[in-house]
Amino acid sequence: MDLNQLKQSPQREFDLCIIGSGPAGLSLASQFFDTNISVVLLESGPLDPSEQHDRLNHAISTGEREVDAVNSRLRCFGGASRLWAGVCAPMSKRDLEGYPNLEIDGWPISLSELDEYYEAAAELLQENMHSFSKPVNALNTQLGDAFSKLELNGIKANVYAKAQAKDLSEALQRRLFGARNIKILTNATVLDFNVKNNQIESVVTSTIGSKKFDIKARYFALCTGALEVPRLLLTSSLYSDHDVPKHLGRNFM
Repeated sequence: MDLNQLKQSPQREFDLCIIGSGPAGLSLASQFFDTNISVVLLESGPLDPSEQHDRLNHAISTGEREVDAVNSRLRCFGGASRLWAGVCAPMSKRDLEGYPNLEIDGWPISLSELDEYYEAAAELLQENMHSFSKPVNALNTQLGDAFSKLELNGIKANVYAKAQAKDLSEALQRRLFGARNIKILTNATVLDFNVKNNQIESVVTSTIGSKKFDIKARYFALCTGALEVPRLLLTSSLYSDHDVPKHLGRNFM
């Protein structure tokens, strides 16, 4: 349902509100098929790509590597999964350890805690787990071509795979649209959070025409990507000027 079609905010409180319908949001929503958990999935854009909504991606990029923030992402149902080439890789132990010399803490989870989820992720993407042991130059991807030209014996690039079901909006759409416990709202850009007793009570959503509604839930999951998550948090009322987490919006990738 397009948010414009709502006449008033839903009076009910959902168990879970997932913000963003890209690869993270869709894969998370798929875990609640055929359950008693009520889920609302919010997507800033419409069902199909819209130039008007994609303009909301605009950002100024500075530094050695310029990022085209508008054309490198899609603000619609499926998000980045509709642009993604399908190249994926498991995390490494080093990715989670942090960098004390830069005063960057590690993650509060270990690599072993992620292991059990890789099989489910591979199944969702229609990828064989054994592909992660293939040499990267055996993969039919631009990444594989790049590594095949490197003559560096010290580099072991053997942990990449290419997803077959890379567009999760296509792979999961029928079940998502038919799930009785999952409501999908498009044209629903989250602007801010309403906090009560130090807990998020609801999110403020708006259509591109500035029609606003509050969506209530017990839990909220931010799945809007590495650029939009920090941008939403930094522009929200969650933090005052002096209590913004020092690494929020930094250390991208």
